[in-house]
Amino acid sequence: KLLLAAISIAYWAAVSAALYAYYNPVGANVINGLQGRYFFPLGFLAIPLFNSNWLKCSERAYKNIAILVPLFVLVTSVITIAFRYYV
Repeated sequence: KLLLAAISIAYWAAVSAALYAYYNPVGANVINGLQGRYFFPLGFLAIPLFNSNWLKCSERAYKNIAILVPLFVLVTSVITIAFRYYV
């Protein structure tokens, strides 16, 4: 688990540094161009963290999560797009 945390921190630092160097003037306080989609690969590193004894769920709970999480992401994406471009 410690190795996965170290890899995640290194990935975050590398992505942030690359975007800072490419998109920003020297000395900028904000990293322009940094988006959440660059961190989706870190989600795959989190999968082994949930395969442990302290987190036990029923099959029904896993199915509900598998349905509700993508549905939530879809709905929030549609709402964000609607407000950004149509309101």
